[in-house]
Amino acid sequence: MSRLNRRKNRRGRGRPARKVLPPIRLTSPPKTPSTPAPPAVAAVTQVKMDASFWRPLLLGLGTRPTGTQMLRGATGIDHRVIDVGIDAERRRLVVLNDAPDPMVAAFIQSDLQQGYPEQKVIVTRTSLVDIDSSMREMVTKNGLSSLRLKDLMQMVQSKQISKENSEQFLGTFLQHLMGDPKVQSHSAGAFVLQLINQFTRLNWSSLAIDNLNESDVTLDTVLSSEGDKDIEDQLGICTMPVYMVTADQLENIKTSQTLDAARELLLQMGVWGYFFPDSAELTLGLVEHGFDTPQKLVDTITLAPKHGHLIAEKEEVPELERVLGDLQARGLIVEGEMKVKVSAAGAKTRALVKFKPKESLFVKLKNLASIVVPIAKLFR
Repeated sequence: MSRLNRRKNRRGRGRPARKVLPPIRLTSPPKTPSTPAPPAVAAVTQVKMDASFWRPLLLGLGTRPTGTQMLRGATGIDHRVIDVGIDAERRRLVVLNDAPDPMVAAFIQSDLQQGYPEQKVIVTRTSLVDIDSSMREMVTKNGLSSLRLKDLMQMVQSKQISKENSEQFLGTFLQHLMGDPKVQSHSAGAFVLQLINQFTRLNWSSLAIDNLNESDVTLDTVLSSEGDKDIEDQLGICTMPVYMVTADQLENIKTSQTLDAARELLLQMGVWGYFFPDSAELTLGLVEHGFDTPQKLVDTITLAPKHGHLIAEKEEVPELERVLGDLQARGLIVEGEMKVKVSAAGAKTRALVKFKPKESLFVKLKNLASIVVPIAKLFR
């Protein structure tokens, strides 16, 4: 017997045999109160948000889909994306991603722009869920928006709200939150992350014990939050609200032989105007945002095509005098000796589009036009 085998035998002598634990039997968990779920839909009837849906949208924006799902930025970070569209002629790079919040999308935009300085990078964040509007719609439909939290707590404690009513309310909310049940999201993980991110931004501080006794704290107070819309407007990031897409629209885009259906959806979602702003709408919006002199308007409007936002699908800058004359003739602006102001009619027109994704373009141009103080000057 070899020395190695003798050593092994000596080491094993006197040691107790290892205990083998009996298999663990899983018992069924205790039953919990059932909550209404969205209506079940057979898998064969579901329409997936796959490449055949995203590619027509990129084609409709004048780019060539590449199928790329990972892009490395200047920091060396690999960013996961849905797809990337390239416009080689006008050096535009349109990136679709499903970042959990606008701040992440803004970082991706900055990182990729530095990584591809010769391209005009435009990151578009696809929004898969909108918990704020879902909750507001359900509260408004049930006439609860002005209900005080103090009264709501009393109703719950006195059991004035029946179990059937609460389950019906919750079920309706879930259906609205999930959108069309026939639409299958391309990424369940991204949906959950966006849902959690929006849920944490609700004004939960209003539910403190001290606030519950306040007479003026209503459900509207709880729903007031720093939602994605506000943050995206500040950062100039375009949101593509795909939670609005129905199964019929999705199937129509995937099966259409033309790009008409894709472009119609982009218009409906308010995304088209972000990439291809109308000259009159762009000028009116900039005047409202404080660019009230012809020189400021010309300098800022010129930035749009330089950063990939083609005015009326062209790279040329429109003649400002003609645009201002048209807006004045329609009664949307009032032109003085030195400055231009938005009229009452113009303010009403702007109010109709203020919350659409294309509104982020004005903030983006405003940020680009602002004066950035060099860091070196801060230490002088």
